[in-house]
Amino acid sequence: MPMIFQIESEPVTEDTLLSEDTIMESWLYDSVIDRYYKVGDDEAVLREDLLPLLLGKDNAFAELVTLGYDSDNQVISFTFHEGYQAAYFVEIYKLFQQKLNEFVGTMDYDRCISGKLVSEMNRLNSIVDNEFGDYVYTDDEYIVFDEFIRFAKIGTPYYIGVGGFMYYK
Repeated sequence: MPMIFQIESEPVTEDTLLSEDTIMESWLYDSVIDRYYKVGDDEAVLREDLLPLLLGKDNAFAELVTLGYDSDNQVISFTFHEGYQAAYFVEIYKLFQQKLNEFVGTMDYDRCISGKLVSEMNRLNSIVDNEFGDYVYTDDEYIVFDEFIRFAKIGTPYYIGVGGFMYYK
């Protein structure tokens, strides 16, 4: 189930914690999602949902991410190292190449004038920038998870706030 994760470049405090009201008043709620349910236990969100996304399948990227812990040994931040983005996107790029080759192989004039190419191009775009996947709320803005990864600064600690489930319209 797609989620929204609050990830900030400064430690998250009670004053900066993402609220359900903020989500309900956003363009994301108006145009993309139908319902949002905040998850009460932030550590559970992290452990079960965010960490697998950050660390990759079978912890493939674990050596490229440093986790920060609080005094209760709970993960509160993460920092990407050089090579993280390349490792994260390698499988996405392979899938994109495969689907692009399939797309080019079926492209013809009739498909173009019928409009079928447009939907196929949208599917290609969603491989590299999935607008129906997970989102990140950061710096008062909602962006798709892949975009956050793409533009994250290497060596910068990112702090985790709250998370919740989204239901698309």
